[in-house]
Amino acid sequence: MKNYLKENQFFVWTFIGFFLLSLLFPFSGDDIQWGLIDFSIDMFKDFSTNANLNGRYLGNFFVVIMTKNIFIRGFIMSLVMTLIVKIIKRKVKVYPLVIVLLLLLMPKYVFSQCIVWTSGFTNYVISSLFLLISLLLLEKNMQFENSKVMIILNFVVLFLSSLFVENLTVFLFLLTIVLNIIYFCTHKRINMAGIMAFLGSLLGMVVMFSHPAYHQVLAGDDGYRSLSGSFGEIFTRMFENFKDIIYKYTVFENLIIVFLITILLFIYFYKNKNKYNKIISNIINIINLYMLAFSFYVILSHFNNGWNVFLSYSEIFNIILTIIFALFLIIDTILLFRKSKNFMYFISILLCICGLVAPLMVVWPIGPRNFFMIYMLEVVYILFVIKELNISLISYKPLLLIFVGVLALYYVSIYGYIFLVNQRRENYIKEQITDSQITNIVVPRLPYTDYVWCGDFDNDYLMHLYKIKNNIDLGIVIEFVDYPAWKVGI
Repeated sequence: MKNYLKENQFFVWTFIGFFLLSLLFPFSGDDIQWGLIDFSIDMFKDFSTNANLNGRYLGNFFVVIMTKNIFIRGFIMSLVMTLIVKIIKRKVKVYPLVIVLLLLLMPKYVFSQCIVWTSGFTNYVISSLFLLISLLLLEKNMQFENSKVMIILNFVVLFLSSLFVENLTVFLFLLTIVLNIIYFCTHKRINMAGIMAFLGSLLGMVVMFSHPAYHQVLAGDDGYRSLSGSFGEIFTRMFENFKDIIYKYTVFENLIIVFLITILLFIYFYKNKNKYNKIISNIINIINLYMLAFSFYVILSHFNNGWNVFLSYSEIFNIILTIIFALFLIIDTILLFRKSKNFMYFISILLCICGLVAPLMVVWPIGPRNFFMIYMLEVVYILFVIKELNISLISYKPLLLIFVGVLALYYVSIYGYIFLVNQRRENYIKEQITDSQITNIVVPRLPYTDYVWCGDFDNDYLMHLYKIKNNIDLGIVIEFVDYPAWKVGI
């Protein structure tokens, strides 16, 4: 154990860091509702029959466990995040501190909905870990025939991976079909590990989509979720989803990702420009210039949120620029790395991103929470470019430690303040309800609202659940004010 801890001390510290930070997160959104569910056999029955839930059986299982206690939640969160870092490091073979740094730089709305919000974490981050494991297994399937243990593992992992979020379920099902076809055409025989992976994903998809919630969605009877029906509805939904969410959280909001990809590809080309003929060099130059201009435009847009370069048409303009950037990135990747031994990894990452985003085009609701795995894959893309550049990241260890340390202090300052206000609010409510004559309680809102997904139980539904959870008389009125005003008032 001593030797193991010594060899893996970076990941031990990563686990501890995430764990300590997670203790500052408040339960938010529908965490109250999940926390009220008793862990029992009846819980699993309700999962499969309650049309108000969904077919995300594993995500729902984890959220029930994690909303019981902040230490249990912290342990699982830290374990999952550490495993994600370790798997990426093992595959790409880069200094892992840069992986932690890039993950901490995710957009704040993705962070609040995927890391802080327990329900978001169980559905979108744990599923990302299973995605990584599934992709590693499927890669091995394409390389050689597997043992009986690997064949069984393929079935189990792909089945479990299909019980988190719908777009991942559909993606894995289609991916296993394509890979089995490619393997058969290439080797003229069937790969049993690949077939079992397909069967696992198929069974997982059947189990998920046989849930009664999706029957309501298809019938149009669900008041919250919807799936586009006619061609016109599908086209409208695709446009609205892309305009409101998808273009932002695949590209436009990922400011650091866009900038790093652009700069690293620019550097790679100028280090290796003698390898390309004049025509290809000219094409790459044009692409690089556009990507640089786009990156600076994105930076300016973030510095001035009220800037509308084309007035009411600014968002359409941004969408067009983003689509061009994405197409140029694909072309640039092909031209730059087509002779690299990592070429298939670059293409696979881009195809995975497209495959995971495509189902999101036709469903509602979607939000920043749906894009953690997309962000994670974009991080992996950057790491492969760094690998191609042969940059020794460990030589930049002091600089990386400073960046990670500053980011850690940044998050601690935000979530430490949120934790302080949340604790004061909870204690104040407990004190007030001891008075049998009390009819009205004024409490503070949590600060930094952008960093917590629905952190205040200020709607009728969450208020009702909160009162039940904390044994508060349903007749007591709870009002919210900003923390500074509340602090002066008490």
